[in-house]
Amino acid sequence: VLEVPPERPSAVLSQVTTSRDRNGRTRSLTPESVSRARGETYDKLRRRLVGDLDNIVLMAMRKDPTRRYVSVQQFSDDVQRYLEGRPVTARKDTLGYRTAKFISRNKMAVAATAAVTISLAIGVVLATVGRMREMDALRQAAAHSQRAEQERERAQKMSEFLRGQLLLLVDAENHDRLEESAREVATQLADQPGFQADIFTTIGQTYFKLRMFDLAVPHLRDALAARRRVHRQPHAELATAMTAYAQALLVMGELTEAEPLAREALEMRRALSGSSDDDIITLLETLAHIHHFRAQHVEAESFYREALAVYQKHEADWPEEKTAMTLSNLASLIRDKGDYAEAETIYRALMEVMDAAAVSSPHRKKHYQAQKAGIRAGLGRCLTAAGRFAEAERELLASYAGMQEAYGPNSEMTRRVAAHLTELYHAWGKPEQAAEWRAKLPEASSQPATLQPSE
Repeated sequence: VLEVPPERPSAVLSQVTTSRDRNGRTRSLTPESVSRARGETYDKLRRRLVGDLDNIVLMAMRKDPTRRYVSVQQFSDDVQRYLEGRPVTARKDTLGYRTAKFISRNKMAVAATAAVTISLAIGVVLATVGRMREMDALRQAAAHSQRAEQERERAQKMSEFLRGQLLLLVDAENHDRLEESAREVATQLADQPGFQADIFTTIGQTYFKLRMFDLAVPHLRDALAARRRVHRQPHAELATAMTAYAQALLVMGELTEAEPLAREALEMRRALSGSSDDDIITLLETLAHIHHFRAQHVEAESFYREALAVYQKHEADWPEEKTAMTLSNLASLIRDKGDYAEAETIYRALMEVMDAAAVSSPHRKKHYQAQKAGIRAGLGRCLTAAGRFAEAERELLASYAGMQEAYGPNSEMTRRVAAHLTELYHAWGKPEQAAEWRAKLPEASSQPATLQPSE
């Protein structure tokens, strides 16, 4: 009990439990029966638990007494804040969180504003549709005219504007309203699958950018289905839709479904004239990740090396950070195979490249810093597996400092390095240091489990 962190209520809700009553009869509690008893559907009840209520319960049950509520009154006050729709102390205080709570307390005023915004977004969609229909007519009259190109650019800018509006709506936790608007637009465009695909793609990519992968998947799936109705033969738009859906499935761990899609898209890209090397590399790396996560090392290594060969064919055209990321993934694969010497060689070569890179802009400096920290984390894990604990400690501590500076102490990437340090000290036989770093890890997460390439 002292070692195992408690589960979030929203996670417990999904479990099936059995018990016996006084008469010895077996009773089963299912997510559906619990939800019905509270007059809710399972999805709605889970959404109510995720967030504030999860965090309040976990804070009350934390293993470290200094991190719990200091008194029953403080606990009661936090519950009261939740009931009043105000920010609770159990959650990290961010601008986005305070904005969401403000919206929940002022639903009428915000709903009116949101309705106007959504109406504008739908108007933008329909205006885009009308403009794109005009564009099609122009293309039929003069497919390569300057006018058609100008209209295509305007439609693209309109789509980008819509994506920005959707980002604002999703940030305000207006998911249900956004879904309702998407269905409305999709219904209006039922006879225009190409435009339907554009809408689904925009919403799916918005969710993906916000790391709401479970919400992105159905929209990207619908976008692909719509593209298949438009294009009966290989087409760049179809290959793009396959790639986006395969990548979302990969992140969600749906590897069996992701692999054939990625292979089909790769074959299509290779057959189509005009496919860019970037498109090919994206699919090669997607397939490499799929096989890597399955521990199919031979297949994964083949795809990683093929991607590197494409990079090297036009080496001057690629930024160093892109090739470095692929090499880092290859090194992690070789480490997982147990070839620590070769993996270490690649990691150290990458470190030399990153040290020699001349970066001027602040944004790129932060990116390079984080990437270098990721490479050091991979090297540290390699040295840990090889039993060279003191060297591993030096690299992992430097990696943690780099991630903390780039992303902050509570980011996913920083915490992953803390987990590697915990593993190091456990393997090294230093339980006190292991416990110290374990305390930096979150006790649980409200986000769905997703796969990411390892360091």
